[in-house]
Amino acid sequence: MPTTVMVVNDSAFEKMVMGNTLEEMGYHAVLTDEFQVEKVIVQEKPAVVLVNLVMENTTGEQLILRLRQLWPQGAYVLTSCSRDKLEALKDHEALSGIMATPVTRDRLRRMMDEVIKAV
Repeated sequence: MPTTVMVVNDSAFEKMVMGNTLEEMGYHAVLTDEFQVEKVIVQEKPAVVLVNLVMENTTGEQLILRLRQLWPQGAYVLTSCSRDKLEALKDHEALSGIMATPVTRDRLRRMMDEVIKAV
């Protein structure tokens, strides 16, 4: 059974691209947004949750804090195209990692390997 990776992003296009890439790499990708994620996470029980930093009604770090209460077993990776903002948050205790986007397939695979080992 493939490892489940949840992608949380308010951009349908970014979710689709990341989801397709993960599926091509052999993962089971679950795509959701900040409004549905709290319901979906307890159903899907993902090993890894990729959360976009900037969303319309919340921030990624705030959402991860809420999600960790619902599903503490997952690895939580904050994603963003803003490298400066990610760097400022890289030591946040709720994070398993940070990942700048757009991301290469090789970098995505390395990140998945790193956080899955740690779970």
